[in-house]
Amino acid sequence: MRSQHRSPSGGGCLNDPSFHLPRSGPLIYRSNRSIRWKITVPPLRLLISFASAALGTVMCLSVPAYSQGSQHSAAAQTLISMSVDPRSDYSQAGRRKFVRALAAYCKEILAALPTNTPREDEWVRNEGKTSDSSKIRRLVESPEYSRSELKYVFSTCNETTQKLSAAYDEQNKNDVPARYEAANFISLAAAFNNSDDIERYASRAGVNPQAYGINFIGAVRQALHFAALRTLEGR
Repeated sequence: MRSQHRSPSGGGCLNDPSFHLPRSGPLIYRSNRSIRWKITVPPLRLLISFASAALGTVMCLSVPAYSQGSQHSAAAQTLISMSVDPRSDYSQAGRRKFVRALAAYCKEILAALPTNTPREDEWVRNEGKTSDSSKIRRLVESPEYSRSELKYVFSTCNETTQKLSAAYDEQNKNDVPARYEAANFISLAAAFNNSDDIERYASRAGVNPQAYGINFIGAVRQALHFAALRTLEGR
């Protein structure tokens, strides 16, 4: 069982008075047999508030223990602390800082990642065409496949953060359209969807998951979901 999410101060977030689930949204009261809902907000805001509350609970329970003294690279340290701290700022200014931290992190991973030769990339493509389960197993457990997958994941991250950064710069102090910003956060989260696989790929590819904080990719993904929700809430 994974450790409870802890804030940098060392207290579990479920016991941390600074952590709270969103208070906006429907008022809920219980009867003996059912839960009744009193709708006080538009339907979209109801969905956003419910998703935000559920995501907050999941985030507390599903990320490894973390302390600021952990031995991570500089970019990983910055990104992880922003992702796991329940007091993190998800306002527009906070989201811009988060995107900058994520961009620096993805560039760092790409720089550290060994690359396949053209011949190795060709082998990965050819092996992927088979329906033989033993060959597929050999493929997915190979360093070549792991390097290929990691390059795809972190290149996607690099390209998407560049798009968001360009949008922020273009708008300057004005708001980036909420749907555009949220869509890119969701796209980034989707790139990190298989966080356990990404950690295994890193080990097989020769990238230390602990040193580069790859074992915290799940927390980064959850932070991206929070950023998307706050964007849609208009915060």
